[in-house]
Amino acid sequence: MDTTQKKILSLLKKIEKSTDEINPLLEKRNEELLKVLKQVPSPALDPNILVGGLLYVCEQAAIQPELAQQWREKGRKFRRLKTNSKTLQQAA
Repeated sequence: MDTTQKKILSLLKKIEKSTDEINPLLEKRNEELLKVLKQVPSPALDPNILVGGLLYVCEQAAIQPELAQQWREKGRKFRRLKTNSKTLQQAA
């Protein structure tokens, strides 16, 4: 086996290891997102609107990092408020 082939195999192993590490993290992130979706104020909202909005946010976040940062902060505040109110409700 030549050096190039060894390098390719080594990199493929790294990719496989990275994928094994990434997949559980993506699953955790998606579960967190589902928890947030359960708190969407209007259950009658068309899911396609949510998907379209999410796609729009992804596009805009890539183009405007400062806007992405604003959304990130709003998301953190929302999640903090929901977590705190849930904790208070459970304690009652």
